[in-house]
Amino acid sequence: MANTITARNAPAKNTPLDFASERAAAQTNGCVGTKLLSQTDRVRVWTISLEPGERIGLHTHVLDYFWAAVTAGRGRSRNGDGQEVEVGYQAGDIKHLTYATGESMMHDLTSIGDTRLIFVTVKFLDSDNPRSICRRQCWLLYRMRKLTLHPDGLIRRLERKPAWPCSMTYHKMEPSLRDKERRQGRILIVGGSMAGLFAAILLRKIGFQVDVFERSIASLESRGAGIVTHPELFSILTQAGIPVDPNTLGVAVPGRRIFDRTGQITNEIALPQVLTSWGRLYALLRAALPHAILHDGTTLAHVEETPDQVTAVFADGQKVSGDLLIGADGLFSTVRRQFLPQVQPAYAGYVAWRGLVDETALSESTREALCNRFAFCLPTGEQMLGYPVSGPDDDVRPGHRRYNFVWYRPAGPDQLGRLLTDTHNERHELSIPPNRIRPEVMAAMRQDADRLLAPPFAEVVRKTR
Repeated sequence: MANTITARNAPAKNTPLDFASERAAAQTNGCVGTKLLSQTDRVRVWTISLEPGERIGLHTHVLDYFWAAVTAGRGRSRNGDGQEVEVGYQAGDIKHLTYATGESMMHDLTSIGDTRLIFVTVKFLDSDNPRSICRRQCWLLYRMRKLTLHPDGLIRRLERKPAWPCSMTYHKMEPSLRDKERRQGRILIVGGSMAGLFAAILLRKIGFQVDVFERSIASLESRGAGIVTHPELFSILTQAGIPVDPNTLGVAVPGRRIFDRTGQITNEIALPQVLTSWGRLYALLRAALPHAILHDGTTLAHVEETPDQVTAVFADGQKVSGDLLIGADGLFSTVRRQFLPQVQPAYAGYVAWRGLVDETALSESTREALCNRFAFCLPTGEQMLGYPVSGPDDDVRPGHRRYNFVWYRPAGPDQLGRLLTDTHNERHELSIPPNRIRPEVMAAMRQDADRLLAPPFAEVVRKTR
């Protein structure tokens, strides 16, 4: 979600003199982007691209939708009453909005940062509000095929791009099969982890042809540890056509508690949540996609572009072309390195020790303290957290589960280098396999656990292998 939000009740300083006229026109203006990318019978996909200082005018949302920030930046949004909100965005931020029958939201957006602000917005045409509410729309150039796409399916050529805002006169026409094929398009997704799989499932549901390319040869199911679920996760799973019973997805806990150094509970709140594992969620997403579109062991070398298509060139010489390429290839993204070489990961000043231990390996007192809650211990400048997750074969029965912990600890650059240097004296960039951690590093970490953590957490660290 957005990093920073500042609200003002006063009208914006750059409110147009004809704001009242623009507001009146915007009541029926459902043109919510700067370019219409695609449309099916169920969804309409827009993009917003604003250079610093550029503004998209007042428009009205009546259909359920979600937006995703493609780039980081800052924006100023003003609603129909003149109230102004400034928001900071990070690439990957996503927000879902729904509107009951008769509800709507009017606003504009101005890019106020130093870089171009880009969003993708997906509107759901089967929302509670009928499409007839938005009878005025923008005609925008569908640049991929040099066509303009009408909300009700009409595709026709235009001599020039119309001004903003503009009205639409409907000329109902049944799209041809060729036009439907054009609207679908082929999308290449580089990266087969969570982001790539979610994108593939959702894009396939709205009619796109999708291929997912993952550099790892083996399945990623064994990677990662625990995940704390939130309502948004179940919402997006349902939207992706993967309805999941929370009772089978993971372990349900009734709340959270904090321990002090002596093991006393200093605070406790009721907060029911389901705690699952990364591998469990990953397996669900993989199973929702045809095996034929999942291409494991394909390492991207670089991307080539022409006016009509984008081509992924892989390390083995294979070339695959499509209409759009999505980079979902992780922290050290090859796609990002090619197009945004100036963007580099920055060390935050702390490391995370992660571990999993069978709950049967823990003492009865530790299981009682930890294994039915989301628990914390907070040494000065550090944070230890842990919670139960499913065991082998996704077993969530007590006595068959595992306990997952993450211990966040500050570490200077020199200490970081020592922590990431393995038993073969090889320095790792981001993380280090458990079997390559030097014994003296592991021993020092366990000694610190006994010294700093509540006894139940110290036991968890000692018994994790």
